[in-house]
Amino acid sequence: MSDPVEIVQGFDRPNIYLSVHQFHEESEKMRQMLKAITKAEPPGIVYAATRKATEEIAEKLRSQNIQAAAYHAGMSVGDHNEVQDQFIADKVDVIVATTAFGMGIDKPNVRFVYHCHIPGSVDAYYQAIGRAARDGEPAAAKLFYWPDDMKLQRFFSSGGQVDEETLSDLAALLENVPTLPTEDQLR
Repeated sequence: MSDPVEIVQGFDRPNIYLSVHQFHEESEKMRQMLKAITKAEPPGIVYAATRKATEEIAEKLRSQNIQAAAYHAGMSVGDHNEVQDQFIADKVDVIVATTAFGMGIDKPNVRFVYHCHIPGSVDAYYQAIGRAARDGEPAAAKLFYWPDDMKLQRFFSSGGQVDEETLSDLAALLENVPTLPTEDQLR
């Protein structure tokens, strides 16, 4: 390198309004997040933890006449490219994505980045919200938080594996119950 320049600065982005909205029920969290998306100025990105959630949220938005598309690692390269191109060209107002979306995407006018599920780390959150407001105009970053979302992150951080001893203990407990437990009871 000739004449390199080192730039050291903070990561404060005063044009991005940060907020966290906590809920005691997942259904209320989803209802409020969808409401916030419908009121927000597009374009925007909604991050969700699972492929299934991206598809479901995108479908709910489309049912409210919002141009939304899901984006996740389970899609083909062609589908990835098509969704990205449509978003860049302002043909899709909202991308609902897993963390597979965003790297290498430089869309300056993203007005909001919402998280449906808590990200895996503060660094991941900062990187995701950094996709907003690259044009210097105001944008919003909202985290819609339900405490049970932490369970999903713990599952991901453990590599998605449940050890054999835990499964054996669960099987033993289930053998002795008169009726099958609900999903909440299993958790």
